[in-house]
Amino acid sequence: MERSSLLELVVQLGKEFRRRGMGRHVEKLRVYYLALKQGLAASARNTVELSWSEDLTLEWMRTLQIAPFEDVYPVKEHGVPCFRCNPEKGSSRGTPRTEAVFPGGARFSCETCGAKWLVLEGATH
Repeated sequence: MERSSLLELVVQLGKEFRRRGMGRHVEKLRVYYLALKQGLAASARNTVELSWSEDLTLEWMRTLQIAPFEDVYPVKEHGVPCFRCNPEKGSSRGTPRTEAVFPGGARFSCETCGAKWLVLEGATH
């Protein structure tokens, strides 16, 4: 569908959402409208995938070690067992799970105890 036609439909739908008191839907549709209007809905079907929050912002700040969050997660070497679930504490090694991969490293969590840590390429920790 042509972008201008789709924008008109989005406006109509937004008016109907508002008329019905569907505020949350209006907010989501507004983000879609802005992305569509700016040409950011890049796929053939004008798809926009957006799922962002304050919590996600903070988690990425911690993961990428951006001040003042640079020391939140310990940095471990690849393959090192969970620092909480170790045999010395009478526990198993824990079950590590990759949570996120990013240029320069990855964030892991332990499925056993929930601890989180980073593995960074070229880190000497």
